[in-house]
Amino acid sequence: MKTNAPYNTFKTDLNRFLIAIVDWQKQGQDAADKADVDTANRYDEDVKDLTDIFNALQSGHYRAACELVWQLDTIVKDQIPKRLYNYIATAAGCR
Repeated sequence: MKTNAPYNTFKTDLNRFLIAIVDWQKQGQDAADKADVDTANRYDEDVKDLTDIFNALQSGHYRAACELVWQLDTIVKDQIPKRLYNYIATAAGCR
């Protein structure tokens, strides 16, 4: 189900989410620069997962986003702005 921006600050929250993804990617690069390969690989996987969620949200596929969110570790979920996180759960009926 696709819809337009579902609440007033949705685009702002998506932008904040994108910034968080970029920051998470930078942390992964920092780990790689320190030769911490395992940590860098985890960050890379997290960035891919977060990007998939971001893309689903941009496309209005909230159920898909919700299913992806519930597979994340808590620390990774925390990268999603709280208001956006709550909207995903409510809109997709995941709560």
